[in-house]
Amino acid sequence: MATAVAAVKEWLLSAMVAAQLGVRAAVRRRTTGAARESWAAAAAAEEEDSDDRDQEGDEWGALLPTPTTGNVHARGRRAGAAGRGPVGGGTIVARADGGAAGDDLDRGSDAGGAAKRRRPRSHCVRRGGGPWGLPDGVVAAALGALALAVRLWRLRSPPEIVFDEVHFVRFVWSNYWAGRYLFDIHPPLGKLILLAVAKAIGAEPRLPQTPLNGMAYGAQVYAPLRATSAAFGAGTPPLTYALCRELGLSWVAALLPGLAGALDHLVIVESRLILLDAQLHFFIVAALYLAVRLWKARRRTAARLRWLVATAAAGAAAVGVKFTAVATPLLIAGVSLVGGPTGATTRLEVWEMAVAGAVAGALYVSLFVVHFWLLPGTGDGDGFMLMPFQATLKGSPHFKEGAPRPSFWRSFLWLNGEMYRANARITATHGWQSPWYTWPASVRGIYYHGGFDTATGYNTQVYLISNPAVVAVTLLALVAFPLWMAAWYAPRVIRGVLLPASRVHHTAALGGLCLAGYALNLLPYVLVTRCTFLYHYIPAGWWAQMLVAVAVDGLPLRPRRAAVGVSAVAIGVAFLYWAPWIYATPLSSAAHARRRWLRWS
Repeated sequence: MATAVAAVKEWLLSAMVAAQLGVRAAVRRRTTGAARESWAAAAAAEEEDSDDRDQEGDEWGALLPTPTTGNVHARGRRAGAAGRGPVGGGTIVARADGGAAGDDLDRGSDAGGAAKRRRPRSHCVRRGGGPWGLPDGVVAAALGALALAVRLWRLRSPPEIVFDEVHFVRFVWSNYWAGRYLFDIHPPLGKLILLAVAKAIGAEPRLPQTPLNGMAYGAQVYAPLRATSAAFGAGTPPLTYALCRELGLSWVAALLPGLAGALDHLVIVESRLILLDAQLHFFIVAALYLAVRLWKARRRTAARLRWLVATAAAGAAAVGVKFTAVATPLLIAGVSLVGGPTGATTRLEVWEMAVAGAVAGALYVSLFVVHFWLLPGTGDGDGFMLMPFQATLKGSPHFKEGAPRPSFWRSFLWLNGEMYRANARITATHGWQSPWYTWPASVRGIYYHGGFDTATGYNTQVYLISNPAVVAVTLLALVAFPLWMAAWYAPRVIRGVLLPASRVHHTAALGGLCLAGYALNLLPYVLVTRCTFLYHYIPAGWWAQMLVAVAVDGLPLRPRRAAVGVSAVAIGVAFLYWAPWIYATPLSSAAHARRRWLRWS
């Protein structure tokens, strides 16, 4: 009897233990599944390209990821060791082996589910609409209208030849118009565009053959050529906004570089005069915008081919204005070769690269066909060409009737080599030159023009500086973003504690692209020994403004809007305060002195 009772007790005890173990296993399976589903849901949410961060709420941006997108792994481990803890709304349960159910997720095993197996897609898509629900086209048009207005205001002032205008009015009217051969260290496109405008409006030469700096324009029609620069300059801010939106930045962040480009004194002054930098800047930004559209286009489609041809043409146009623009095609080619932030279609196929090279090369070469055709006579550029070429220039001391002109390719290659050699031979110094490392802070300005207003008895001047508020925000981004990359992002990448689909990777990739563009556009001026000037910083400065947009986009919604709001007000106030130096507005000597903050003598 006692033996039977003992047997029954042992059987009941075994059944209770088995039942308890079964319940624990079921709980463990449920909680582990919840954790898996939570992580998968978090990854899926990260992949959504909606405009959630720009709508109501105050969700964390990419630079400060939420527990579900940034620290989920590390928190999962800590919670597992403790027994329970939140992971994106799920629960981590301690295992019998001392680990945690979340550890399987961290190690990339099957517990990762679809979130680990799903390949993260690009974040380079437009997120929502513009402010107050306006289409992006309306926002871009508003930026363009603002930029055009500040450039056209008092466009005829001053009515004299200002600084480097002396070179380009001579190239247009004394050389191209008259057919006298010229030589310039820059390719012909920018000058040919100015010539085309002059021809279109019938602005015949009225200046001496050798104009002088400060000379009054008098009867010479000059405002349309300045307006040409203004049009190119006004086209850059809306393109910048559109580019930011194509890269997946919020409209709030995209607004900042667009506004900076519209109200930065550095680009305004250069785009109100008969100069080439506004054209250069426009074609650089256009090439980058078109490249992003190309990288995002589906393979083997007519649309992708159109974007390819347009990108190559814009890149060639930028180089056709100034050689220094070569940094942009190089950057585009590098991203097209190794890949970038726009997804799997970023890399170009071999045939696509061949087409792009052919289009760019054909356009660039064609500029010199036109150049040689327009200049059949002798001029101040004869001495830079080979003697057989000089023998074909009418009026030249070496002219020979019936002498055959050297082949186009021989003249083309020689001229391009001579442009490079002449640039390298520049050793003269200039009173307003400045080294490249002073440009980010706009330490040294350029005194473009000075005059005296008899009606008020005050002095007028055009003085080239960067907008101090733009300087402040770009310097902050240039310092803060690399520090964030080194101190926050890189260690987490090394430890593998960031979700593959987290937007923080996109922010880091875009920031790296901006820093690469910034460095590539500064590098030529780091290496050369010739005198350099503040306006050479325009392309690199634009990349710094793009970096500001990337950094701001990574902030939480409210701080992001606050940062953009404060920056926009500061940029506007600084524009108004230093505007007299753009428009040659009469000011007292004391008022000029109050505005000279750095080496702005």
